[in-house]
Amino acid sequence: MWCSLGMGEVIEFTFEGVIEDTGGPIEAPVSVGDAFRYQYWFDSEALDSDPATNFGLYAGALDLRALEIGSWVGSSGDRGDISVLDNGFAGDSYSANIVDPILFASVGMTNFGGGAFDSDAMPVDLNLAQWDIRQFSVEVQVGPAFWDASGQITGFSSRVVPAPGGVMLGLGGVLAGSRRRRHGC
Repeated sequence: MWCSLGMGEVIEFTFEGVIEDTGGPIEAPVSVGDAFRYQYWFDSEALDSDPATNFGLYAGALDLRALEIGSWVGSSGDRGDISVLDNGFAGDSYSANIVDPILFASVGMTNFGGGAFDSDAMPVDLNLAQWDIRQFSVEVQVGPAFWDASGQITGFSSRVVPAPGGVMLGLGGVLAGSRRRRHGC
């Protein structure tokens, strides 16, 4: 269940592409050529936990909604992190990672020219054409071994997620939001 930590809009990012490589000591249940979809929600007002002026770390901001490769479906009970680097050594970069004891899934994108971002603020949309590197990867632990897969991101979409039951209005919505945050969301 999604629970917004701030007062911003909930945004959904969906990355799609095709698996180009598989590996690991055990056979992957996915194959080269399988389509993948990595989809998550985040609060557009998530707080930056890093004090650097050109690096934003939005710890726990990502809530996995879908991780599908071919007919394989992954899940995680953990939230993930989003990071934004504006004008770093290799330009601009964006990453979104889920890391739990069984599943690691990541989107990593780099713009070598440094023109994708103008700050380390959380982006609410991305222009896929701006990114020179657009990589997706996943590693899944199975007992003491693992399998992994990776591929090029070829599709991207974003949208504002409608609030459940309509938009909360007035003081009642603010109080309900405060109450949810106090009770562990």
